[in-house]
Amino acid sequence: MFERKFDPEEKYHILLDLFVSSLLLIYSFIVNTGIRISGFYMDDLYMWSTYGEQSFIKYVFPFGSTRFRPVYWFMAWLELGIIRNNITWIVVFNIIFAAGLAIFIYIYAGKLAGSRVVALLLSIVFLSSRFSYYNISQLLGFMEALCLAFLLLILYLLYSYITEEGKDNNFYISIIMYLLISFAHERYMILLPLFIYVVFIKKAKVINYIYPVLACAFIQLVRFIFIGTVLPAGTGGTNVADTFNIKDAVKNAISHVLYMFGI
Repeated sequence: MFERKFDPEEKYHILLDLFVSSLLLIYSFIVNTGIRISGFYMDDLYMWSTYGEQSFIKYVFPFGSTRFRPVYWFMAWLELGIIRNNITWIVVFNIIFAAGLAIFIYIYAGKLAGSRVVALLLSIVFLSSRFSYYNISQLLGFMEALCLAFLLLILYLLYSYITEEGKDNNFYISIIMYLLISFAHERYMILLPLFIYVVFIKKAKVINYIYPVLACAFIQLVRFIFIGTVLPAGTGGTNVADTFNIKDAVKNAISHVLYMFGI
């Protein structure tokens, strides 16, 4: 069996990455010191209380719900199967998962920027952000972190598809990730234009425009079968159809773009 031999420089970089990854894991625990979960409320309480009361199929693939998130519910089923009544373990689980995301950001950003310092800073910023705390301080924080993991994988796959030759399979894998993230949280269905844009930039075959559209149509079909509608439910019991308007959508889009530039 062929075994690859690493030269001293490669070994040095591998050991350095392992060392930095260990530091990020430690920092993830340090920056979240003091965060704990003492009880559940609303969605967290529902997720925890229905575990064990419903069969696996009903828990992961419920009919008639206002939401359809089987990928997340499956992962939550596995998580709760390990945690059971030890709700304090949720924080530890979420901290470790956040550290994993930070390590991925470190490796991914390092390749893009060509600088370990820049990559490390971005990872630290992620672990220190308020969004990170939101992920860690609740049971459903795992859903947000899981979707972020899928999103980072999609971006990585699409970037390599555009910039590297012979990476066509990455485009098809990213579409699978699109299905998974949309069934983890419905808001990510809106990623469809991203795939269209990537195909346009790549100047790929016309059929590549069809694949993501078919994936989106499949998502809508499955949602209609299970929840009777393709419209996502609003936050806090609101209805998207009643609260959405184009003017506010454009205004919020501009605000978010400015926010990315610190405005």
